[in-house]
Amino acid sequence: MTSALTSDGRNGYFATPSATRGTWYFVNDNQSVTKVTITDHELTTTIEDGSSSTTVLYNRQSDYQIPQNPSQNLQFKSMDWSEGNAFTHNGIQYFSVRSWLQETALHNYYGVTTEKVNGQDTRVLLLAEGGHVQVQEVGYPTEQLAKDNVDTKFDNLDYQ
Repeated sequence: MTSALTSDGRNGYFATPSATRGTWYFVNDNQSVTKVTITDHELTTTIEDGSSSTTVLYNRQSDYQIPQNPSQNLQFKSMDWSEGNAFTHNGIQYFSVRSWLQETALHNYYGVTTEKVNGQDTRVLLLAEGGHVQVQEVGYPTEQLAKDNVDTKFDNLDYQ
């Protein structure tokens, strides 16, 4: 019998970098708040209306080939699965998130760095994407900090 964590191409849980774990707040230009909660192997995104989605992060077996035409059963059961991978870019440790059955889709990258916010060293969560790992948004440890810094751009980060 195959273990649930090693079936359908999975090779156990992916462990998120400990620095990224916790709850982070992002505010877009419309002042809409998104909360991202990262645990040891899950990522949950909650938008202002309270609806949320969770993805469970797994390591992919090195020899696993994503099926060209996955069965409906596999599509259904892997709906909340993503592949996680850790890497370092410009001295920041990130992890990438890619939907389980997508081979070439853009990845989202999450990494933590420390920036000066209101004169104080503050850990922030970077949401980046693309082949050059360009920052899309910056998340803060509190909703108020996120709202107060919605237009802040840090000189040392490569934005998209």
